[in-house]
Amino acid sequence: MWGPKKTQVRPSGDDVGVHVRNVIDSVIASPDSQTFKLVMVQKKSWDDVDLATRELAAKIDLYLEYLESGRFYTDRPDAVGKTVYIELWCFAMPTGPFRENIERFHEAVVERGFEMKLHVTLVD
Repeated sequence: MWGPKKTQVRPSGDDVGVHVRNVIDSVIASPDSQTFKLVMVQKKSWDDVDLATRELAAKIDLYLEYLESGRFYTDRPDAVGKTVYIELWCFAMPTGPFRENIERFHEAVVERGFEMKLHVTLVD
């Protein structure tokens, strides 16, 4: 279970989401600060597969660059040597072609030495 220890990389009050370019939506540390997740939030539906794919690809590239450049560890020196992964939060289960795209993105992230997880919160 994740605790409330949270550092936001985005400017306070700004919108977050996969569609917002050049912004790390959120960084959350576990209560014991042994695990850090870089969260990206997908608020929109998956209806426009091409647009959603382009936006998610750009966001994943941003997150990987943030990690690989070392900037994340400069911003969060307490994360050095700890488990760090990317997590996509979404409010609808990705299906069909977009689900396949997410699986390809996951493989690409793993090939670059990181983990990516999917967290779906179903909203009625």
